[in-house]
Amino acid sequence: MASLKKVLFLSVLSRIFLILYTILCGIVNTDYDTSGHKGSIISSLIRWDSIWFLGISESGYQHEQAFAFFPGYPIFVKIMSSFTHLSIPLCSVIISNTSFVLSSLVLYELGKITLHDEKKAYRSFLLFLITPSNIFMSSFYTESIFSFFTFTGCYLIQNFQFVGKNRIRSICKLILSIVFFTLSSTIRSNGTINSGFIIYSLFLALKNWILSQRNHHQQQEKKKTEKSKNNRSQEKKKTTQNKNKNKKKNKKENQERKKKQQEKPKQNQKEIENENAKLKGKITFFSLLIIVSKVILVSLIIVISLVLIFSPNVYFQYKAYLKFCKGSTIKQTPEWCLLKIPSIYNYIQLKYWNVGFLNYWTPLQIPNFLLAAPMIFCILVALIRYIKNDYKRFLTLGIAKSGRSKIGFFSNDTFVYIFHLMFLGFVGLFFMHIQVITRFVTSSSPVIFWFLEDYLSDQKVHKFKKAILLFWFVLYTFIGPLLFSNFYPWT
Repeated sequence: MASLKKVLFLSVLSRIFLILYTILCGIVNTDYDTSGHKGSIISSLIRWDSIWFLGISESGYQHEQAFAFFPGYPIFVKIMSSFTHLSIPLCSVIISNTSFVLSSLVLYELGKITLHDEKKAYRSFLLFLITPSNIFMSSFYTESIFSFFTFTGCYLIQNFQFVGKNRIRSICKLILSIVFFTLSSTIRSNGTINSGFIIYSLFLALKNWILSQRNHHQQQEKKKTEKSKNNRSQEKKKTTQNKNKNKKKNKKENQERKKKQQEKPKQNQKEIENENAKLKGKITFFSLLIIVSKVILVSLIIVISLVLIFSPNVYFQYKAYLKFCKGSTIKQTPEWCLLKIPSIYNYIQLKYWNVGFLNYWTPLQIPNFLLAAPMIFCILVALIRYIKNDYKRFLTLGIAKSGRSKIGFFSNDTFVYIFHLMFLGFVGLFFMHIQVITRFVTSSSPVIFWFLEDYLSDQKVHKFKKAILLFWFVLYTFIGPLLFSNFYPWT
């Protein structure tokens, strides 16, 4: 059985190896593009988009293109540099690698409560250590810190309940999960879709609470009916005893007593039925009132969480609007300022990076599609396998539970992550630069590692397919730092 100490040790060891290997690759080889960041031993970790983050941390948003990158990560790096007086590149490497170690710990703990199997959780964690996007997890990129905020938010909101001994602790965890998901939306734009975890968990908790209330009322009704039956049986016993005592008495007296004794149970039974009907009406009205209040409370929490999680994105867009549209010294007003909903982020993604629906689906991008092919394969197979195993659960949005599998990738608790993966896959495949999909998914979705663990553990899967997948992990882990550190294009 694994322990947190072992998980922590392996996580730290993997980061030490990757940093040293990347630095060595940068020293031994000559950069393809020599215009990158230089001047320190860790400069091999400051490549491509890292240069944008470095510029934002040092000087803020000086150029329009810089608004393609969210401010959360550069702000954290800047704050750390101010307090520790360490260089910004060094602070970025410390934050990224610390975040990766913390993400590993959280992924392991999240796996235990979601998969309900510690061994599967541990094997999933091992796959995370050799993730194909490894180089981006240790460099001046958002992948590691985004993973940490997202995985932690998921861990805190998992199995949220309104009732029980730990309901106060659950509410505290709910508040913290909203905080972490809000932090994730300061790092990357897709942090806003983490609000789906909050919405799903609250509605699931509400559904479970309503079912528990109904079961509780049914048990109470059974107890009342059993009690009334016992009362009637006792009345019958008394009547039989009275019959035996009054055998020697006059027939007329016996007849009168029999009539009275027969009328009494009927009256008692009618009184009990009337009381039960009144009580049942009160319970129904009272329970309905509680359910309505709970629904209002859940809706209010959802609205508050949505406002908080989306607020960094809205504020970021608003600051850009003030800079370029309202208080601009530029002679010509930018095009996006004239839109009904001005959004500099969407405008820049389209103008400078050609991000849009099917914009990347051209013959020239076939090599990048091949580079992303393993991740596309994993997403498709994960969705197909899950839906085949329990299509009812999938089609009913997790309401219907077949109970086919209570542990592992097909656990009931992995359902929401499947929908999350499906959304990420759709956006990555049809809207983004396709080669980015590998690091986009592996830094956002824990279920991809749960699927791979299940796939590699499945005896029905051919060994050759398993070997190819493991080779993909190892190859990208080793070739990624080699190409990235020398400014060669890499995912």
